Amino acid sequence: MTIDQLLDQAEGCHRAGRLDDAVALYQKALMTSPGHADAEYGLGTVLMQQNKGDEALGHLTSAVTQLPNVPEFQFNLALCLVKVGRIEDAKSALLRAAALAGNNIYFLIPICTKMVELGLAGQAYNCLDRTGDQSPKVRILKAKALGAAGNWRGAARALAELADESPDDPVVWFEHAKAAGFLRDYAAAVASFKTYMTKKEPSAEDFLSLADLLLTARQPEAARAELEKAVGGGVDRAEAHHLAAKCARLEGDKAGVRKFSDLAIERRPTFGHAWQLKFEVSAKDELAELAETCTRLVDADGATEWDRIMLDLTAGRAFEKLDRFDDAFLAFARGNSKHKALLAKRNFAYDKAATTAEHDKIIGHFPIGGNYAVAPRLEGQRPIFILGMPRSGTTLVEKILACLDGVEAGGENEALEFVAAQYYWDLAQGRAVCPTEVAAESLEAMASSYWQKTPHKLPVVTDKMPHNFRHVGLICQMFPDARVIYMRRDPRDVCLSIFSRLFPEAHRYAVDLEWLAHFYAENMRLKDHWKSVFPDQVLEVVYEDLVDDPVSHTQEIAKFCELEWHAGCLEFHKQQGTSFTFSELQVRKPLNKEGIGRWRSYEAQLAPLEKALEAYGVLS
Repeated sequence: MTIDQLLDQAEGCHRAGRLDDAVALYQKALMTSPGHADAEYGLGTVLMQQNKGDEALGHLTSAVTQLPNVPEFQFNLALCLVKVGRIEDAKSALLRAAALAGNNIYFLIPICTKMVELGLAGQAYNCLDRTGDQSPKVRILKAKALGAAGNWRGAARALAELADESPDDPVVWFEHAKAAGFLRDYAAAVASFKTYMTKKEPSAEDFLSLADLLLTARQPEAARAELEKAVGGGVDRAEAHHLAAKCARLEGDKAGVRKFSDLAIERRPTFGHAWQLKFEVSAKDELAELAETCTRLVDADGATEWDRIMLDLTAGRAFEKLDRFDDAFLAFARGNSKHKALLAKRNFAYDKAATTAEHDKIIGHFPIGGNYAVAPRLEGQRPIFILGMPRSGTTLVEKILACLDGVEAGGENEALEFVAAQYYWDLAQGRAVCPTEVAAESLEAMASSYWQKTPHKLPVVTDKMPHNFRHVGLICQMFPDARVIYMRRDPRDVCLSIFSRLFPEAHRYAVDLEWLAHFYAENMRLKDHWKSVFPDQVLEVVYEDLVDDPVSHTQEIAKFCELEWHAGCLEFHKQQGTSFTFSELQVRKPLNKEGIGRWRSYEAQLAPLEKALEAYGVLS
């Protein structure tokens, strides 16, 4: 056969999913015509799909070397570079691909989508904007790029305009919902998805997707109602049962958690998140078998990367309950090693230098002794921010405060992050002034934006998003009557607790003990700065002291927050309500010392952590 015939056959096998046959034919083509660019490209692409990244890279590089001006060649080379962990080279290849694609939207959409994922959101927006294309798909991707670059307001405005122009197109509403979810504007995402369902005959899968979105938006009752519709419509997948198990967990229904976790595992035995929920409700005499099963399933066919990470971490927690601490730490280390590799592949690795530089910039914006304008005080609504490192006791303090009269638990609220990201975006673009120069009217508008995303019924609402410790300066300017409770806990217990759980990508430091030490030290550095700049609005609370003497310390907290203390706040575990954090099970128990000194069971394994904490000056 001629080279063209071989390539035609290879491409046909490739399209049909017969990858091994395609590889054989592309190899035969290269034997017929050594170095042929199209054959090199085709073979490299198939090998990449077979997860043979290193082998694929040579063929794709050869193709690009011969034909450097073909955008799809550059794009697939970029994808392969990501797969082998060469992120900076992948970014360069993406930028070349985008330049070569010009105004060709067919090529630009996948290229720019990947650019947004790899942190090139601004460049992606510019590439799309220069085309002048006003199709919904392009405008939605531009909104995602704006949000990823920090311009939340511009992203929301673009999405709203698109929905207004195409109110009867279900695809527009569906994409609008996805984009809003990407931007973590869950209220808009839910509203758009519900509208999408009115523009077509909703399927059972649509009800399942809505249930998942509602649970993400922290509406468990509404999520369960939609889930029942999905199940009634015939959905019987593992994901549906896992969603039911999560709802049961929030309701404190251990029997429901067990039932639905088992159903999810029956349908997909390697489902790591389902095993994690099952662990939480398992009796001690069941844990040995659970730990061994999770360990075995890590290498099973059908397990995803996330399954393998969660299976390792779940096995570790089960081993710990059995006092098998060596086995537990090995499992934690394996899971975090996998997670670290996955973050690197997706260009989400923690960057110590960038984090320090970001915090230097924040500290520079809020000098000690600066003249800070504040927004007008608002009658009838006042926030209390509880922040610090994750796993430092923020959930406990929120539960205690929510027992006091007039206080509503707001949970981990992302509203401040929206406001802060937009402010710093405007500041970088020259459209806002620095904090010492910002006017009270601008601060009032920022506060109003926060309240629009923070529904509440009682006069005082808590906000326990831990990473808000970066934004204490803005908090004190936006809300002059706000109170900030800054939690501190033994860094060894904090870092171990984080290391033994799967945290979302915003917590990139969580997968490496040295990174954890660095981030903890950065958290303490900002804490010391805020206490110097805004001493009257910031109270530092030490978790161990609170647990050791809860009466006097909760009285101090209540007085600081200008609330009336009563002994009932120490019985927070009897109150109804849900927590959407890892602390859900702990806060259903009375105040106790269970987690204090947990690190001592891993003293040898945590020696590198202790050394790093000492080097950073946060452990004497």
